[in-house]
Amino acid sequence: MFENSFVGPLLAGEGTLPDRAINNEIEVEVGRSADVRLSLIQTRRTKRKESWRAVISNARDHPVTFEMKIPYEVSGRIKGISIIDGVPTWRVTVPANDEAKLRYTIKLR
Repeated sequence: MFENSFVGPLLAGEGTLPDRAINNEIEVEVGRSADVRLSLIQTRRTKRKESWRAVISNARDHPVTFEMKIPYEVSGRIKGISIIDGVPTWRVTVPANDEAKLRYTIKLR
């Protein structure tokens, strides 16, 4: 995977890719970035639920697409969360030098 830089294409990372059919969506993990950060803060807890606030910040000079899987049962319908491969997932494009926020509640067993 390459990204643009002032000197031309720059290797951002490498990953493995299973054999897929044409037009299937793929995901390639290319590594971590100090410019894109996630902060998770638990805001409330009861015997049956936990509430969380997620903040993703982007210090890059271009937008980034961020995806966070929530491997628990989410309470209610939350704007911005969709089911991907059976897992509630927050997928958002974070503008350059900005942040995106999500508040959600999970059910405890």
